[in-house]
Amino acid sequence: MEQSNFKRALYDEMHGRYAAMLEDNEPYSFSQGFELKMDKLINRRRKPYFSMINTLGKRAACIALAVFLASSAAVMSVDALRNAFFGFIIHIFHDSSIVQTIDDDEHPDTILERYDITWDMSGYVTDMDITEDTRINRIYRKGDSLVYFDQYTKAAFDLLINTEDADIQHITLNGYDTIYYLDNKGYHTFIWDNGRYIFMLSANTDEQTAMEMVESVRKKD
Repeated sequence: MEQSNFKRALYDEMHGRYAAMLEDNEPYSFSQGFELKMDKLINRRRKPYFSMINTLGKRAACIALAVFLASSAAVMSVDALRNAFFGFIIHIFHDSSIVQTIDDDEHPDTILERYDITWDMSGYVTDMDITEDTRINRIYRKGDSLVYFDQYTKAAFDLLINTEDADIQHITLNGYDTIYYLDNKGYHTFIWDNGRYIFMLSANTDEQTAMEMVESVRKKD
């Protein structure tokens, strides 16, 4: 018998036997405990943070991060952090950093004035402009050149940023103490506090152009 004919005959024979076996068995009901466990698993997968904790390694990393942040806050005083980081708290990890602000009562709770780049943006188009009570996020594009410009209230500013292989520097631009770094994607990023709001500008232009954009940021009439 040829191999193909043998396979077909074997399938026909086994298919008939399996069909008879299934017909003789009543539908199986899972226990209530099993059903509850499955419901918990399904609900857990629906959580927005599931992708961050769906393995043992990720859960361990999240726990380690929480412990690190708690211990950092405990061992360093606010005054020391303010002096070292211009009013920002920076937790630096291998490929990213968390940047937060030090709380005070000198900043508005909502955005009352809108700031923008007054540098000559000829040729740039606005890809995104989202305005909320506590933040404004904008993206300007010209060909392959992209500029991200964000304005936050102090309470709303709490960012995870890409600082892998980056050298975080502290400079002065436009009269403001500024955090600066060049990330591994070629974006020059600046973060500063003007006394009322927190600003972040990130651009894949040359460094001088990015600095001129930062220095041109003004309140809109």
